[in-house]
Amino acid sequence: LHPGKKFDLITFFDVLEHLDDHNAFMEHIRSLIAEHGYIAMSMPYRKHAEWLMTGDWPPRHLTRWDRTSLIKFLEDRGFEVVYMTRRTEGLRYIILKLRFMFGSRFSFGLVRKIKASTPKSAEAQLKNSAVRTAEWLAKTKDALLFGLPALVIWLAMLPSEKRYITLYAIARRK
Repeated sequence: LHPGKKFDLITFFDVLEHLDDHNAFMEHIRSLIAEHGYIAMSMPYRKHAEWLMTGDWPPRHLTRWDRTSLIKFLEDRGFEVVYMTRRTEGLRYIILKLRFMFGSRFSFGLVRKIKASTPKSAEAQLKNSAVRTAEWLAKTKDALLFGLPALVIWLAMLPSEKRYITLYAIARRK
C-alpha cells in the first residue's frame, strides 16, 4: 500500500492474541515503523476472571498475555515499553455479564411484545412512549436484579488481578 513509507505510529488493538506467528507480525510492524516510532496495542489480560471473558481460548484467542510476558516479547523484538496499564470494565460490565448469563430466566419479553404490536418503522418505535416505558422498566429490572450481586462481586474482586480484563501498551522502537 505504501512502499518505502515509514510510520510514526502503528496501532493494533485486540489483534496479537489472534495471531499464530507473532514473530512474523512484529517483524513486519518493525519494518513499517519509523526509527523511534511507536506502537499502541491492547489484548485480553491473561490473569482475568475466567467467567468475565468466556471464549478467551483457542480457536478464538491463541495466546494470553500479562505485563511480564508482553514486556519481554516486545523488548526481545527491539521495542521499549513506555506505557502499560491493565483496565477493568467496572460495575456496568459485570451487570451486563450477569444479565447475559441469567437474564433469560427473568425476562418477561415486555419490550419485544410492545415492539411487535407497534408500527414497524424505527422512528415510530423510538417515539412510542409504551416502548420507551417498557425499555425503562427492563433497565430498572436489570439494575435491581443484577446490580446488587454485581456490586458484591465487584467489591470482592477489587483486591484481585482477576478484575482486569484488558492490557494496553505503548512501546517505542529502539
